[in-house]
Amino acid sequence: MSRGMSWYKAQRTYEDLIKSQVDPKWWQSVYKDILPPKTAEQLKIKIDESAKLNGLDAEELWKQATTKVRSEYYSKLWQAVEKGKLKDQEKYAEILLELGVTSQYIMRSGRSRKMDSSKLKKALEAHRKAQQNRR
Repeated sequence: MSRGMSWYKAQRTYEDLIKSQVDPKWWQSVYKDILPPKTAEQLKIKIDESAKLNGLDAEELWKQATTKVRSEYYSKLWQAVEKGKLKDQEKYAEILLELGVTSQYIMRSGRSRKMDSSKLKKALEAHRKAQQNRR
């Protein structure tokens, strides 16, 4: 017998929800036909309630999902830097900015991945540009 919302289902749904809020292509591919953008907050509330009913820590699941999504987009940013794809660098830097990533976190991520200083500089330039576009 299924308990309903499991840890795995909750985290995956949170991840999808987070991605849909920061990456327009994700929204188009996952929720476009079933969920208007303004109801994302309502969906989060429903997931929170379902998780709590099943004895899960919704806040901790949300934090873990956010961390996982950030990791995915860090990876995409560094791949774009490695390949020299400027538009992708800017796109992923913008998404990371939406996820609350600062330039210090980008530096930390790059150093942990053993990126050389020129690649770190490119990622930081993309992040700076994303900040300017946001204003």
